[in-house]
Amino acid sequence: MQLSEILAEIKRSLKEPDTGGHWTDSELIRRVNLIQADICRKTEVLLKTATVNFNAVAENYPIPADCLKVVAVVYENKRIIGTTAQQLDDKCLFNSRIWREATGEPETYYQEFNVINLVPKPTNASDITLHYIGVADDMVNSTDKPFNNTEQLQSASQTIIDGVIYRCMLEDGNIQLSDRYNNLYIQGLKDIKDLKFKIDEVTEFTIARPRG
Repeated sequence: MQLSEILAEIKRSLKEPDTGGHWTDSELIRRVNLIQADICRKTEVLLKTATVNFNAVAENYPIPADCLKVVAVVYENKRIIGTTAQQLDDKCLFNSRIWREATGEPETYYQEFNVINLVPKPTNASDITLHYIGVADDMVNSTDKPFNNTEQLQSASQTIIDGVIYRCMLEDGNIQLSDRYNNLYIQGLKDIKDLKFKIDEVTEFTIARPRG
């Protein structure tokens, strides 16, 4: 469904006229995008990619603002495995200086709040590619489709509709209907998670050849 169809279905369920109703289009679109983002956060269903140039003298790389979780990092066409600073300390008998000052071809990465660090630090600038779970772009135009137009997720448009109606009914104090649509929204989230597992089962997640 495109944004215009989602809005039309929301208005129909709220018994709103095409124009001059209780809810303006801008208010409903804002809620559509808030619900879409909420779905992405709760289901981790949207895989995104960002390719950047890593400066050899940089200490770390800020992850994209829409990143919920880094899934993998690819350095010079090689996937490197994620770890934690604590695990790296443990391997070096709690001497963080050993691995923090090491330079060379990166073998692993770790995330620190909103940045990632490559270990060892690269000595040459090179493109790296981040694969991450992200939030969908806001829908603005009437022809925009949810979840960045991801084909497998278009059936989840109804969950966006149910979530918006729930929020509107809750604000209006209609507890009976808000509970009903909240239950529909929760079931929709479950269905999206189930769909994600089915997609994962038939799709091999091979980003690049593993490091030998």
